[in-house]
Amino acid sequence: MTKILIIGAGRSSTSLIEYLLNQTELHPWNITIADVDETLAREKCGGHANATAIRFDSKDETSRRELIKQHQLVVSMLPAFMHGDVARDALVAEAVHHVHEAVVGRVHVGVVDLVGVAGQHDLRAITDA
Repeated sequence: MTKILIIGAGRSSTSLIEYLLNQTELHPWNITIADVDETLAREKCGGHANATAIRFDSKDETSRRELIKQHQLVVSMLPAFMHGDVARDALVAEAVHHVHEAVVGRVHVGVVDLVGVAGQHDLRAITDA
């Protein structure tokens, strides 16, 4: 079972969550939806058997790192300025892939720093910068 973590259950995550939950009929995926508002995360799960909602504060570094380590794929749907910490933690966690929504403009999250972190851990970071 592939464990996918979606961080952020706001409006921009709705279509992605619906799509991934529909795909669990074809793929052995378990989706965790993490948001500071657990009620909102639960609503996005819609009672789906392959979805779990949790309350999650992305600013809590210890909890964030532990949660990321428990998943094979992390999708950050947080505001752009918050992607950096999630991306950095996913890079250094063993076998965790990370994606986040594209950033328009340059509200970037320290891409050069992320590439440096990846290099220190013999990983590859692919960026649009």
